[in-house]
Amino acid sequence: MVDKRIGTELFYYFIESENEPGKDPLLLWLSGGPGCSSFYGLYEEIGPMRFNRIRYNGTLPTLNYHPYTWTKVNLISGAQIFNIIFLDWPPGTGFSFSEHFEYQILDDYQSINQIHIFLKQWFVDHPNFLLNPFYVGGDSYGGKMATLVSYKIAQGIEAFDQPLINFKGYLIGNPRTGIDEIDINPRVAHAYELGIISHELKELIERHCVGEDYMLPKTALCTAHLKVLQKFLDEIVIDNILSPKCIEDNSTFEQNESNLGSLYEEDDEEPSISKSDLNCPDYTSYLASHWFDYYPIREALGVKKGGGHEAPRDKPRECWTILKRWISYEPL
Repeated sequence: MVDKRIGTELFYYFIESENEPGKDPLLLWLSGGPGCSSFYGLYEEIGPMRFNRIRYNGTLPTLNYHPYTWTKVNLISGAQIFNIIFLDWPPGTGFSFSEHFEYQILDDYQSINQIHIFLKQWFVDHPNFLLNPFYVGGDSYGGKMATLVSYKIAQGIEAFDQPLINFKGYLIGNPRTGIDEIDINPRVAHAYELGIISHELKELIERHCVGEDYMLPKTALCTAHLKVLQKFLDEIVIDNILSPKCIEDNSTFEQNESNLGSLYEEDDEEPSISKSDLNCPDYTSYLASHWFDYYPIREALGVKKGGGHEAPRDKPRECWTILKRWISYEPL
């Protein structure tokens, strides 16, 4: 419970390290959105479990071990890896909720305060982890929030706010800033560098879109060139161009209008994976939805009734290697 006044409770998953949980660093992981459950980070990115990618047959989806989990110790280098708290934030995400619906829509500052309150309460309930080195991490919008939460923790340390957190740093992956000129406009140069668009199209956009917000272009020429760019981007998976393009089930999913902004808006929709898309990177989201429908699973997780671009997923081995170097203070 992080706010008794409005009945707000934040749900989390806690995974201990496979080495020495009492000594290993502790990581708070924040997924993106906002509104994406941290369970996605657990089963799709950095946690020790993976769904077996097999055709769903109506039974409970099965799990296997993720060899690049961030809870795993490296036997060669001896690098310490994390205990991880996967937090569902803000209220209304995953199994976190507020008894009053209007309080499930929070701004960043309200979210920061709630996460900080959650952390302090967590350490009160788990005092044996107070001396562990503590880090905050996240990707996409969670990457943005990781920096803000870290700043809030640092302020608390300066004020000798109890319990005193042994804060060591933060890590972010492809963080979304919320500023379209920063998040969206650079995709033109990046698409060119990756060979997705031609030099001519890049030049036309840069010439006719000077000072424009690419999400809301004002001139006809800029709009026309950006539509051509969008056609190229529609042919790839924007989060990982090496992944196969998924076929969306249009009977259950309403396509967003073609604009650069929709690349983010799609992430906020319910998974739209049809049963035929076994090779789709997000097919595991389809399996996860059925896994959570199994009552004993929810009961085992302590779910309360009423609860409601990802490099670690796409390049797990590389991210795991970078992580063990970073946590051991080695050159990346």
